[in-house]
Amino acid sequence: MARLMAGALAPALSADTRRPLHLMNIAGGPAIDSLNTLIVLRKESPGILAARQVFINVLDVDDAGPAFGKAALAALSVEGAPLHGVRVVFRHAHYDWSKPAAGLMAELNEANATRR
Repeated sequence: MARLMAGALAPALSADTRRPLHLMNIAGGPAIDSLNTLIVLRKESPGILAARQVFINVLDVDDAGPAFGKAALAALSVEGAPLHGVRVVFRHAHYDWSKPAAGLMAELNEANATRR
């Protein structure tokens, strides 16, 4: 999955090297697919993440999975680790499926609208 995601993202990321990257994880738990995608991108296209702010957004009602993912990101970001030097923010939002435009999704929609 990570290779598929990295392969699909690489052309767009190469075309605009400074635009933020938002990876969405719906009921995503630890968001390991997003972390692995960043590792693959960093390995296969080393400069593609250099000047970019990356956000891993996890919409999940559970706290344990996202907490593990945030700890995994911290471990992957230390010196000598695969994501060292990549600017990644891990955000967990308790997602209420009955209000899909609320919270983080509304914030992302608004941020995207101002970029057009």
